Amino acid sequence: MADINCDHTIFDCTRVCLFDMRAGGAGMCAQLWKCIFVPDGLVEAAVDLIENCTQCRHDRGYDGGCPACLQFGQCLRFNQGLSRSAALTIGKRMVKRIQNTELYKRNAALLSAESEENNNNNNNNNNKDKTTQPGVLPASPSRRGTTTTTTTKKKKEEEEKKTNSPRRKAREKALRKAMELESAKGRAMVVGRPSWPMDTNEASRAGSQVEAD
Repeated sequence: MADINCDHTIFDCTRVCLFDMRAGGAGMCAQLWKCIFVPDGLVEAAVDLIENCTQCRHDRGYDGGCPACLQFGQCLRFNQGLSRSAALTIGKRMVKRIQNTELYKRNAALLSAESEENNNNNNNNNNKDKTTQPGVLPASPSRRGTTTTTTTKKKKEEEEKKTNSPRRKAREKALRKAMELESAKGRAMVVGRPSWPMDTNEASRAGSQVEAD
């Protein structure tokens, strides 16, 4: 996060101050405060990141962390004196203290109630989808035959509308005209062949005169 920085004492550090780097504040710290006293919050995510860091958790004999978990590029002491094991110990104790607060318990109860309500709504919607299809009313046993006949009639009517549409009729008429040779002879230009020189009487006469000469 480039908009947030931290400050702390170097020796006997008991507090860490997080603050916005932008002049006047960008509101990031206020948003982070909402993510601390909740289940799976900011501190728990930080502990999980340090404990399961894919870059340095398998390094034996080195406990200084890496840029993916502990190190910070703008550190004034060049990330000296860092310890993953100490960070895990402090972080897990912080998580336990946060979980014992009244604010955390209240937020956890609210989140669990919201999740249960969402699950109940999803189950009700799934049951409705199984019993009735969208746009189709459930048919009684005595009227099943009538519903099938009405659906087949509707399908036939829709097919007839598609086949008897004005655009389809105009297209079929144009195709019939194109298939007639006499109408094609009267054209001055045809795709693929610029003209039909032997289709008119004048062209046939000109050809016979050329043969006689």
